[in-house]
Amino acid sequence: MNENMKDIELICDERTGMVRSVKLYGEELLDQARPCEAELLVNGAALKTRLHQAAGEARPLENWTRQKGERFVDHFAGWGLVISRSMGTRDYSKHPSFGIQYHVRREQAAMTDLPCPGPGGPVIEAPLHVDAFTVPNWNWSFWGDETRMIFPSAHSTGPTDEFGHCGHENGTPEDCKNFLRNVWRRIYPGVMVLHGGMFYNAKTGHWLSITCRRPQLGYILNTESAGRGVSYDFTLHAPFNLGDSLYLPEIIFNFGKSRESMDKFIADYATFHSKQPPAWISPTVFRLGLTWDNKPSWGDQADQWERELDAGLFSGIHINLVTDRPIASGTTPKGYHPDPNHGTQEEFVAMCQRMARRNVPIVVWMSHSGLMYRGGPDIDDDWFIRGIDGRICAAWGSEDDPSIAHINLGHPGHLEYVKKWIRFYIKECGCKGIFLDCLGWAFPPDFTPRAFMRYPGDTNRMAVGFIEAVHAYIKECDPDAILLGEGSSSDFPVEIFSVVANPVRAIDGQGPRDYLLGLSGKSSRRLYTYDENAFNLAGGYCTSSNKPEHEGLNKFYTAFLQKPGCGAWSFDPLPGDLAVNRAEGLLAVPALKEHDVYPSIRLGEEWKAVTTLRALMDGSLVARGGDGSFSDVPAGIYKLSME
Repeated sequence: MNENMKDIELICDERTGMVRSVKLYGEELLDQARPCEAELLVNGAALKTRLHQAAGEARPLENWTRQKGERFVDHFAGWGLVISRSMGTRDYSKHPSFGIQYHVRREQAAMTDLPCPGPGGPVIEAPLHVDAFTVPNWNWSFWGDETRMIFPSAHSTGPTDEFGHCGHENGTPEDCKNFLRNVWRRIYPGVMVLHGGMFYNAKTGHWLSITCRRPQLGYILNTESAGRGVSYDFTLHAPFNLGDSLYLPEIIFNFGKSRESMDKFIADYATFHSKQPPAWISPTVFRLGLTWDNKPSWGDQADQWERELDAGLFSGIHINLVTDRPIASGTTPKGYHPDPNHGTQEEFVAMCQRMARRNVPIVVWMSHSGLMYRGGPDIDDDWFIRGIDGRICAAWGSEDDPSIAHINLGHPGHLEYVKKWIRFYIKECGCKGIFLDCLGWAFPPDFTPRAFMRYPGDTNRMAVGFIEAVHAYIKECDPDAILLGEGSSSDFPVEIFSVVANPVRAIDGQGPRDYLLGLSGKSSRRLYTYDENAFNLAGGYCTSSNKPEHEGLNKFYTAFLQKPGCGAWSFDPLPGDLAVNRAEGLLAVPALKEHDVYPSIRLGEEWKAVTTLRALMDGSLVARGGDGSFSDVPAGIYKLSME
């Protein structure tokens, strides 16, 4: 017997072939009092099936099963599906795992379960339009009252309530799912870190994850049809005709016995496709880039930057909205060419090259969610997602003001257009990074027939291939250049992404940013983030402040991070956007956007002997209070002192 099979045991019903029991380390995880009605839902409705094994089939039901079911839409009219299910362990996985995959084939409906038996027949085949095949709809109960669920997100910013799309969830499955009502959080790849859910026993530490990554079909995570667990709505939005067959993406169950092994699995999973940024990021302090505050000309802008560089205020230039956009717009590009209102393209190149000669990296803004429809002569109408009525769909704006319209990211013409401007900004201008706005995004289906798509529901899935192509081309243009995103998914190859909203409601006391950065040290790789707090070293990407009173701090950080062993990566993240350099005994305190000072800092057991924080910039002291905390701490880097 495989070692994994000693730990996880699945038992099938000998009459129906459906899974009726899942035991992990001897504990039953399915609700035995209320078994699932069907493993497969078609368009949200259970499909009653029966065992339909081929003659001579000798494999155990727990390895391979074939079932058949019909749905009758009228008298003697309906359709039939044959469902094959394969299950087994993945013996060479880093973490113990068990896989399950379904194959669906349409064949003529039989009269076995005809609602009105009697004379007549055969069954007349009816049309079948499939919006979604949903599997596996097992009625999970897990460990009863001890069951907890983890659902992290890599969003950037936005609403954080029950209907929002931002948050880190850790609590009972019911509490977690209450904050997953917005489909944005459940659509693949979206902003998901675990493409499914993590479930654990709060008492014993046993855990089971349910995930589906890099699928060949689009999906929406289903939080309603699998008891306390999750299932997958694999989206087609297309006819499923007689003779059609389809493999549904494999679903993986990983499992373990301890919180330590669970944390390591999540860290490995979250960082598997991430890219580690180049070393030049660590000593760089990024000035806020151009965001509707350009100088009158590109030459004037370069002069301004050079004066600030000479003053030692920064060493890199963060997200720059330099693309051409209308007067009423924020982030709505007519196209990706530089804004002609500030000078010629040659003058823009000259500005960037002045920075490149001083080894000052520039990051250029682009859009992931779409472009302005017919905004420029080289924007092709065929790139845009449309309904059966031919209308486009606004990503930002409305029907009468579609400032950005959804683009099908699988369209090869759009990809070539994006690559053209990546080449311009990186190779010709010498910029060092591309920032994709709204990287954590959700797209509607595209009902225009496409040679590069199987189904209308593939639009979100195609974002993965688009980001892979964009990242690869950035590296082709400059191996040292980076891809940044506003939010992300753990299936995207990005170096750095923003996590701005950090609501704390989980039972572990962490917000989304805290949780993701807390995975550092639990895997061979780490995640790198940034947010709106200046001088935040926790994410490994330091930004300066535009507040006049922080001019001294801008100079201090710009000089300090360039010292050997003092870059942002020499600091390890702590909850609350704090960071510690253990080798030097230093604490980095960010300038919080919503506070003038850091209200209260409580250091962990590791630093219980620390009594004083001494600022490296001016030597000022902050003493530990009687309650054990450090109160009203200004932004800066402090020596942890035991005076």
